[in-house]
Amino acid sequence: MKKYNLLKYNYLPIQIIAPEIKIANIEYNTEVIISEINKHSKETNLIIFPELVLTGSSCGDLFFSSDLINKIPNALTKIVHETKKNGVNVILGTPFLLNNKLYNVAVFISNGKVLGIVPKNLKTRWFSDYTNIDDEYTEILFDDYFVPFDDKLVFNCDNLSDCKIMIHIGQPTIKSYYNLLGAQVIVNLNTLPYSIEQNSEDLIKQISKLNNQGIIYVNSNASESTTDNVYGNTILVCEAGNVVNKETTLQLETQTLKSELDLDIINSLQRKESCSDINYYSIDFNLKSINSELSRSVIQSPYFNNCNTDDLIKKCNNILEIQALGLAKRISSINVKNLVIGISGGVDSTLALLAAIRTCDILGISRKNIFTIMMPGFATTSKTKNNSYKLAELLGTNIIKIPIVKAVTQHLKDIDHNINDTNVVYENAQARMRSMILFDYANKVGGIVVGTGDASEIALGWSTYNGDHISNYNVNAGIPKSIAQAIIRVFAENEIKNGEREIGNVLLSILSTPISPELVGNSGKSITQETEKILGPYILHDFFIWYYCKYHLSQEKIVFLASIAFSDIKKEDILKYLKLFFKRFYQNQYKRSCSTDGPAVFDFSLSPRTGLILPSDISYNI
Repeated sequence: MKKYNLLKYNYLPIQIIAPEIKIANIEYNTEVIISEINKHSKETNLIIFPELVLTGSSCGDLFFSSDLINKIPNALTKIVHETKKNGVNVILGTPFLLNNKLYNVAVFISNGKVLGIVPKNLKTRWFSDYTNIDDEYTEILFDDYFVPFDDKLVFNCDNLSDCKIMIHIGQPTIKSYYNLLGAQVIVNLNTLPYSIEQNSEDLIKQISKLNNQGIIYVNSNASESTTDNVYGNTILVCEAGNVVNKETTLQLETQTLKSELDLDIINSLQRKESCSDINYYSIDFNLKSINSELSRSVIQSPYFNNCNTDDLIKKCNNILEIQALGLAKRISSINVKNLVIGISGGVDSTLALLAAIRTCDILGISRKNIFTIMMPGFATTSKTKNNSYKLAELLGTNIIKIPIVKAVTQHLKDIDHNINDTNVVYENAQARMRSMILFDYANKVGGIVVGTGDASEIALGWSTYNGDHISNYNVNAGIPKSIAQAIIRVFAENEIKNGEREIGNVLLSILSTPISPELVGNSGKSITQETEKILGPYILHDFFIWYYCKYHLSQEKIVFLASIAFSDIKKEDILKYLKLFFKRFYQNQYKRSCSTDGPAVFDFSLSPRTGLILPSDISYNI
């Protein structure tokens, strides 16, 4: 795999290590820690060990032993000196004696120096709780320099953009994380006996999502004492609710996990939530620039990140249900029952039709309440026409055929436009004619026009203003093209599985058809106007939508991510398509500013009311 300077792209690279230790054998454990530091320091510059790793957490009353406790300062000094050789940063857990009180602490070591010591604020049989009632932190003498000792220390990486790290020791809880708000990253050291009922991962994901933080959760492994428990659970890296990487520690051998946190994503989300500033004592540290592989995956469709097949099917079904519920509520509220949809044999109108079918099922009304209107034009091909008719028939809808060639020809004649000039006038006249028919027919049957334009087309402005740009309710407004394709595929496979092979095959045929507005070309023949040959791959534009509209990442960062996810596309082509995306995105904001209502299905949208709010006359040159 290719190696990158990850600091340049504002990643925090980390190495988590849950080592195989020996209980109360500080000399052995120290050598294990040093060995792991030496092994991994060439790949990453921040290495993190679990709670009480220097002694083991299951020492019991051995924690009262002077022979044990007196060895800790020398062991720490040895580890600190080792970090100077490698220029590495290390966070590890250990008992620590201060003023004849034993504390459970995390020690932050940077390049041969202890930067700070964070005590666990919880009293147990062996450890004191730390209570600081003053604003000032405690200072202790380590070797020949003073070190801050406090439970609210902030470690600021000065060569990353907005990277404040705080440390929590013990079980994660929403309450215990309250004092850590405002930090971008929480390092949570823990040592947890295994229980089949214990699930730290779900809680960490919840807290990480709630606070838009990165959480590095480090748990001990099964080399702890097994007198009454077997230790071990999970080590994981979580980013704003999403698990980036994880590994089980329910093993005797040393377990490691290399990962990165994307600080651009974390900071983008925290800016939106206006997180409070931290007024705690801040300590600067530096990360050495190391070229290394990106261990976290960057997939082509982040909308379905970390989805197995069952999860993907469930998400697709849930999205279709959201579309149908939104439409059901709308027609119930305005007291109509008829739905009018222009069907073309393409992905978008197909998905809208499936949502309408589900709407009728939810409301318990006949599918004959759906008026599917076919409006073949100058370039409508036999395949799309046949697919749209067959699907509408198989689904039991009312089918209306209204050819538009004659009407559009007359309209072009009326405005003195040459019928052979297939420019934007020629194309838009067809789109607006179809919209006029749909709205007038909806008036005729006392219904509403169901919109079909998807989020990809809305982002790129790939619609005709006052044409397919408008409807009474757009069920596809929050769904990018590639996700619409995935939903139809899941629906088709389910139909085939349930014995409705004919419906499933028509849907698969629609998916295999090149995406086209079918506005230019010869009627009945093969498609000549392919959208993706004009705009570029929709799945790439959907990738841009995710990282720009959701996280507002820089152009440089998006190109970097896309070049990893789309390794089959040249970097210069990715940049070309991204520039096209930005140009069309901003130039067409005026269309989004007066867009039709429609349900969001992800945690961001392009709605000018509740989603992305931008002025209509913004300059794309930004």
